[in-house]
Amino acid sequence: KFDGTVPDTMTVFDRLGPLFECCDAIEECPQPVIAAVHGKCVGGGLDLASACDMRLCTEDAVFCLKEAGIGLVADMGVLQRLPHIIGQGFTRELAFTAAEFSARDAERMGLVNGVYADVKSLEDAARKLALRIASIAPLAVSGTKHVLNSGRFEHSKPFVRGVIMLSDALALGMR
Repeated sequence: KFDGTVPDTMTVFDRLGPLFECCDAIEECPQPVIAAVHGKCVGGGLDLASACDMRLCTEDAVFCLKEAGIGLVADMGVLQRLPHIIGQGFTRELAFTAAEFSARDAERMGLVNGVYADVKSLEDAARKLALRIASIAPLAVSGTKHVLNSGRFEHSKPFVRGVIMLSDALALGMR
């Protein structure tokens, strides 16, 4: 039972920690991970997609970082990951406006590597990309991923607990 106190917030973090860590697990996977997005990619979906190495989507995909729009601070790493993917300006626009962005907007931002007409085309493209990566020396691919990822987030993980506490405090203040 959550009563809104700081110790209780820490208990919530301890219980939800594995959920938050799922994005880290995707990012830390030694093999490249490809997100194939169709439909809405909102909140936690965007957290998961941003943890992937590459993102592809269908023409009808919509991307949104909704947390600020509902009085929360995004807390699964998306605010730390997106600036490396799309830059500070687009990240701040996504985060501060809670607006929905089309697949073409996401492509223009650099959030997705390609936009496809339908789910079948998307799945085919994701499979083709995965097979291309799989044809490369596995140690070279995993080593390259490790170098690309190294140091990017070593300073952000301690802040997650603070962000969760801030989100909880904001949510409590809105009641």
